[in-house]
Amino acid sequence: MKAKSVVAIMIGLVIGRGAVTLWASGPAGCYALLEKVVLEPNDMAPERIQVWGVFAISDGKPALGYLEPQRGYLYFVLPPAENQQISSGRRVPSRPIALAEWADLKTIAGTGQVVALGERMSSLTSYWTTRVRTSNEKPASPEVYPVYNGITRMSPFTEPAQQLIAKLREAVRKTK
Repeated sequence: MKAKSVVAIMIGLVIGRGAVTLWASGPAGCYALLEKVVLEPNDMAPERIQVWGVFAISDGKPALGYLEPQRGYLYFVLPPAENQQISSGRRVPSRPIALAEWADLKTIAGTGQVVALGERMSSLTSYWTTRVRTSNEKPASPEVYPVYNGITRMSPFTEPAQQLIAKLREAVRKTK
């Protein structure tokens, strides 16, 4: 194989990987630059999670629009015990998946890494409806944690990802 062909294939793989990373299994419900994560009542037996940072939330419309980045927090509760996901062709409980994702969010918080989470819409759900709560809003009425696409670290290899990452970082600078 010629060197030019190898280079072209490598560039295609990098660009393709960026596109896959940006959209994961489907368009994300939220893109976030995470600052901190608070597990309630504690880290050993979490039932709820506060995810603090800057968020670009789905605008809730059929197109792929997102609201302007907002600083604050998302507030979730574990899915009900009976909730299940399809994984490798079989049904598995949602709670262990949610807890693993919460541990991932805690690890990512404060690193400057932008992530995608949730899903805009699937055949099982309506459009993403989570809202960003303001920093002075007391935690109450958490939303059920959306276990769909998992958490995807954003790749800066695509133009849409670069623009989104820049918007989130600019929102952080403006609100500090």
